[in-house]
Amino acid sequence: MKHICTCLGVLTIFSSLGCAVNPVTGKSELLLTTEYEDIVIAENNYAPSRQVHGGDYNADPKLQKYIRDIGNRLAATSDNPELPYEFVLVNSSVPNAWALPGGKIAINRGLLLHLTDEAQLAAVLAHEIVHAAARHSAKQQTRGILIDLGLGVLETGMPNQNYKKQLETASAFTGSFVMASYSRNDELEADFFGMHYMARAGYEPLAAVEIQQTFIALKSDKQNYWFGDLFSSHPPSMKRVKANQITARKLVSGNRYKERFDAALAILRKDASAYTKARRAKQALSKNEPERAAELMDKAIAAQPMESEFWRLRGDAWVLLQDFERAEADYSEAISKNDSYYLNYLSRGELYFQQEKIMKAFADVLTSYDFLPTYRASYLLGKIAGQRGDLEKAKSYLQAASLGVGVSSKLAQRELEALGIKLKP
Repeated sequence: MKHICTCLGVLTIFSSLGCAVNPVTGKSELLLTTEYEDIVIAENNYAPSRQVHGGDYNADPKLQKYIRDIGNRLAATSDNPELPYEFVLVNSSVPNAWALPGGKIAINRGLLLHLTDEAQLAAVLAHEIVHAAARHSAKQQTRGILIDLGLGVLETGMPNQNYKKQLETASAFTGSFVMASYSRNDELEADFFGMHYMARAGYEPLAAVEIQQTFIALKSDKQNYWFGDLFSSHPPSMKRVKANQITARKLVSGNRYKERFDAALAILRKDASAYTKARRAKQALSKNEPERAAELMDKAIAAQPMESEFWRLRGDAWVLLQDFERAEADYSEAISKNDSYYLNYLSRGELYFQQEKIMKAFADVLTSYDFLPTYRASYLLGKIAGQRGDLEKAKSYLQAASLGVGVSSKLAQRELEALGIKLKP
């Protein structure tokens, strides 16, 4: 028997869900969400996903615009140009790039430092554009859901069951859309069509070959643990290198724009040592060496005063040193440098809470929660609600916090036990 891999028979069970034509390949594929639903999911998850990975990079706004302009130029050449594409540079040293299915694409600051020209950057962005345009994340989610329901590789008829509610519930869990681990065929497809998009936009398609060769070399070096996320979601291989070489030979050669790339990355490259100091400062803080962390951040701030992370880390050092006035000043400076990143507010909110400045703590923690609901914020909001006498709201926040792992969740569980006594005297 053949595996069920076409629409025939499937629509008898999934009345409002089923096959869609892949706008990139033209093939008919079984997908359990519509493109509109993908877009809505991506809209809801794009900002929180960026928050999780460090927030938007804003120390050099011109670099953000540079990334956005290249992405839009490539998206206009794609086979699905009507998607609401967005391109953002994320403030993370981890080398990676990722896409949500609605055309929402991000590239980490750390990956740029491993590229040599604009054509290589275009290769990365074009690859992610294909993942979004071809709905690869949606396809991976569909496969996962069907396997969970026992429908992934059925060879004979399907059970006579109503899966509608289960599928709707499963599609609400969006984690599989974010940072999807793509199949080998998806990766080859993204390489192939991405190179065509590059060529249409005037870039040298050989850059895609070079990137794969670089990543293979980095993967073989055990010191390059930074690339774990990238290699797990976009595994490099000699098969991809050879396939890309064949594709490149069939495409028109294009431009590299190296000088333009070097000019755009000048500030980021200059700041590379400052970000290294930030990483060392985090290590120092984890070892309870706040003096060392503060010293490192003094130097980082002197090199790049616009990076909010440096101010926040120095604030963390002042907290450990119990210099709360300086800590508050540095956290406030971090917020002034980047007022759209959750951790800047959460850090200051925790400080206010420790100082029993409850109203200020509530405002900051709630702002952080609006950007990204975290267990830490839930715990603090639960504590504050309890202190203000709103026991039902306290219970709600603490229950959310208790579902996680770590100190905040354990503390929330203890608070819930005490709260249970108050709610049921």
